[in-house]
Amino acid sequence: MVGYTRTELQRSNLLNFCWTIYNMCFENPQCEQQLYDKYRESLEEYITSMVLPPLREKHDELILREGACEVVVKL
Repeated sequence: MVGYTRTELQRSNLLNFCWTIYNMCFENPQCEQQLYDKYRESLEEYITSMVLPPLREKHDELILREGACEVVVKL
């Protein structure tokens, strides 16, 4: 996303970006598809560069245990 480095794009910001895109599309429907496409591209880049690499390093039960612990911590 323009103006943000990959490390600055945290989970808490993703929802804010989603709402911003939604509001922009609601206010200006002519650029709706372009905004959604750019948002999708940015989100895919973030997932590919920040989320997938740590997941690829984990295997079998370890990934399940860490995922379960993360869910419990967030509750």
